[in-house]
Amino acid sequence: MKCIQCENPALHESDFCATCEEKTLKKKKHLYFTLSF
Repeated sequence: MKCIQCENPALHESDFCATCEEKTLKKKKHLYFTLSF
């Protein structure tokens, strides 16, 4: 399985590699906090 963003090997049970997963998690947290306040 490959990362859907950068074609690196993806993490187990994930569509992203470690680097991209970290980036998307940060974006989601930022969005969550932005919308909740």
